[in-house]
Amino acid sequence: MDPIILIGILGSIASIVSLFLAKPDLKSRVLHAAYSLLVVIIACSAVIYNSAALDKLQQAASENRRLEERLRIVESRGREAKKLLDSRGYGSTTDAGKNRGFILSGLAFLERNRDLFPEMYNLAKKMASDGVRITEFAGSIGTQAYFDEQKRMTDGAEAIASILRGISD
Repeated sequence: MDPIILIGILGSIASIVSLFLAKPDLKSRVLHAAYSLLVVIIACSAVIYNSAALDKLQQAASENRRLEERLRIVESRGREAKKLLDSRGYGSTTDAGKNRGFILSGLAFLERNRDLFPEMYNLAKKMASDGVRITEFAGSIGTQAYFDEQKRMTDGAEAIASILRGISD
């Protein structure tokens, strides 16, 4: 039992007992009744305050557990992003196919985790469709369109790698 509640209960009992043990005159009884009422009010206030404080502590503990769980999930996703980065390697490649695959892998990762990284997912999705134009193929090797595609895919892969590095750090 909480010490504040115990003190309040004991004080209330002591006040009631003192009311019965008081002198038989009216003034003494009224004084003890007022004193008893004051002790009961203080004890009730302590119980109410203690209950409210306990509720706040339970809410804070619940919020703390929720935030710890979210942190654990974010750290786990950071490790996943690191694995995706490691699978790409550390060198930049001009292979449009590898870069396209990496961009799509990064986009799939962000889509799977869009509840945690909604801004990054929307940014990467817009970049893949509008900026990098991931679905456009250049055609013949050696043409200007082919070199443009290589550049777009290299830039897009670097951008996705930067996003994943931000998540993994």
